[in-house]
Amino acid sequence: MTKPSTSAAKHKALSAAREAVVEDIEAALAQRRELENQLKELVELAERLTAQLGDDDTPGVVSRAGETRVDAVHRVLSQAGQPISPERVDQSLRAEGRVETRKDIHSALSYLAAKGRSERVGDALWKSLG
Repeated sequence: MTKPSTSAAKHKALSAAREAVVEDIEAALAQRRELENQLKELVELAERLTAQLGDDDTPGVVSRAGETRVDAVHRVLSQAGQPISPERVDQSLRAEGRVETRKDIHSALSYLAAKGRSERVGDALWKSLG
């Protein structure tokens, strides 16, 4: 049988370890929020700059109708009516003549999630939140 003092010491050590892990988690979450805010600001800046460029030859940045990449990705998610993969988003955009890189589609999905307009569900599936 374990001595009470040993058990108390072990409990104290485990509690201290748990507190350290919780602090690390809180710090990581704070860093994540900061990075998400930075990403949001960068995406907004890129969209403003792209809009200022107007109708240029950059594929898929701003469509001739003025729809941004983010809006096009959101529209595809909304029209799907069910969670879809980024690859399916890409296929839908290509079907309408819009060519985007995988990185750009993933960035748009992350931006939409940060704005509360989409969310990731399951493995690599995304859905619109309205």
